[in-house]
Amino acid sequence: MRRVWIGLSIAAALVGVSAGSAGAATLAPSSASFGDTAIGTVSAPKSFTVTAEAADSVLPLTVSTTGDFKQTNDCPSTLGFLLTQSCTIKVSFAPTTAGQRTGTLSTTTLVVGGPSAALSGNGVGSVASATKSKCKKAKKKRKKHARAAKKNKKKKAKKCGKKKRKHRR
Repeated sequence: MRRVWIGLSIAAALVGVSAGSAGAATLAPSSASFGDTAIGTVSAPKSFTVTAEAADSVLPLTVSTTGDFKQTNDCPSTLGFLLTQSCTIKVSFAPTTAGQRTGTLSTTTLVVGGPSAALSGNGVGSVASATKSKCKKAKKKRKKHARAAKKNKKKKAKKCGKKKRKHRR
């Protein structure tokens, strides 16, 4: 009977399910608020930890966000069973419009849906003002380069002895 159990455990591990548990995981914290963030910018990231609850659980893991939230993670494709027992997910808020914004951080496993966390933040400013500010900076930069080019052209002309000659009649 012992051989059958080991065989089932190994087979279960190979297909990504656990023979000994329901394959549950936890996610902490369960929510995060990012406060006010200017439209067109990205907030500082907040960290979440997903952990395999049982040492013998094997969790094929995918991570995703909804809304104006972006995530990066160091999670392996399989969590648990003598492998990594936990991993970190970093979530940032990048509002595209003004006002209260909500989203969800979701983890999905093959055995169960997986835990999720509620996300919220407030987009401040306007898209037009963010674009206008970028345009103003670009315009100033072009003017500065034009003045420098004009100044360099005058210097070069004097250096080479080129001067405007008056026409004699």
